[in-house]
Amino acid sequence: MFISIFLALALIQTDPAVLAEASDAELLSLAESGDSGAQVEWAIRLQNQWLITSQDPADAGAAALIEEARYWTGQAAEAGNPVALNLLGIQASNGFGRPVDRAEAIGHFRRAREAGDEAATLNLASHLLNFGEDTDAPEAVALLEAYLAGEHDPALEASAQGTLGQALSYGAGGVPQDFERAFALLQAAHAAGDTDPQTAFMLARYHESGAGGAQQDPAIALDYFQQAGSRGHGFAAWRAGMMHLDGEGTPASETEALRWVRTSAETGHPQGMISLGVMYALGQGTDIDYAQARYWYEQAAVLGSAHAMRALGGMEAFGQGGPDNPVRGIALLELARDAGDAMAGQMLNQASPEISADMRTEIEAAKEAWLAEHGLTRNDLF
Repeated sequence: MFISIFLALALIQTDPAVLAEASDAELLSLAESGDSGAQVEWAIRLQNQWLITSQDPADAGAAALIEEARYWTGQAAEAGNPVALNLLGIQASNGFGRPVDRAEAIGHFRRAREAGDEAATLNLASHLLNFGEDTDAPEAVALLEAYLAGEHDPALEASAQGTLGQALSYGAGGVPQDFERAFALLQAAHAAGDTDPQTAFMLARYHESGAGGAQQDPAIALDYFQQAGSRGHGFAAWRAGMMHLDGEGTPASETEALRWVRTSAETGHPQGMISLGVMYALGQGTDIDYAQARYWYEQAAVLGSAHAMRALGGMEAFGQGGPDNPVRGIALLELARDAGDAMAGQMLNQASPEISADMRTEIEAAKEAWLAEHGLTRNDLF
């Protein structure tokens, strides 16, 4: 599942409209006077400044913004401001210049919810579903059911519908699957303006399969995949690309396929990277470009994809798209084969040279060096 993080600027001391219109100097003065609402608003402004300037951890200015934002969030949280407690959870969940800590985030969201922050309920439920134990799923569903039984901010209610629809679709942690209700909730969330890409992705899946009473229609599914893909859902963008390539729900177009596959690859989705490499290698929607193919295979390989390691290993072994490196090429092919990629084994059987004892030593060393370079173990390969 994917998650959305919510920050409802409510329950603060100074009128939110006043805070929103205040200059930086005025807002900082209010924060320094102890106004916890101003402290939260100032922390948010600092975070936004960090987002639009530099997120480089080595940038001293960025680090200073992070620490100042954390300071003011902490000050407001100590005063019991529920919005600040929710913001602490968001910071822990996103990392914000530090390692991500999901357990800490869940703890902050619990405290924010107890203090009355509406958005924290949704953040807590979402994190329990995505990052908690399987046994946490019933609690998350109960939180969402209780939330939807009342009247709330329409945007937050739409998100709660989408999150509950996803939970009932997956049935994680012993939660009974209910495809009909899940589909209805997802439809309601989307109609109410839920922008979570996972909601659009799930609707695409329903229209692909016809589950839950959905109309089975590839054209409708494609539209939802594209909506999700345009919002950063890498798998959805890849699926949209494959549908354009194969002519599912739309006339076949290699150009459109390439556009969506590239969108997927740029989100960091391994399948998108691999397919983009394939399209460059075959000249689908673009000129053949082995250097680009090799580049994208490598991007997926360093994530642990055995498929990509096999493709990269073959290109390195024969110098396609860059310098030849038979030792590392064979090393990558063997790693891919051992991770379960059957085609890598076939390539080795067909093209592997006679391997001397010295070359075998080099290949084994190359395997260990490549894994260490990218922080991988054999158990990480998929």
